[in-house]
Amino acid sequence: MALWIVDPGPSEGMVYLFLFIIALFIVYLIARVMTKSSMTKSQVAADLEKEKLKVIQQDMADKALPFTRLSADQVTGLRTIDQENEVLGTTIYAKRKEVEGRLQRLENYITQAKLDNMLVKITHEEKKRR
Repeated sequence: MALWIVDPGPSEGMVYLFLFIIALFIVYLIARVMTKSSMTKSQVAADLEKEKLKVIQQDMADKALPFTRLSADQVTGLRTIDQENEVLGTTIYAKRKEVEGRLQRLENYITQAKLDNMLVKITHEEKKRR
């Protein structure tokens, strides 16, 4: 006598669990694609803004004085004057600092000499009083 073993197949609960896991996996993939696309869009927007800024900077660099109509010679003359003014300003600042330092040193020498003289007078008076 042969026994026949009948495989009942997957249970109904197993089928639902399998379908639920597949649904979660699909939702995960959709969320991942949406996140990547939004990050890509924001990256592309940031790159576009950077390129716009570069174009604006180049345009501003090309224009010397955008609201005036000056010739190239006049513009170069103004640039050289600006450069000379910067150099003079730096030189003046350095000289001012040197003068202030020297005045401070001179005042300190004078104060030191006055205090030394006062100490000499005080010791002289003290010797007189003894």
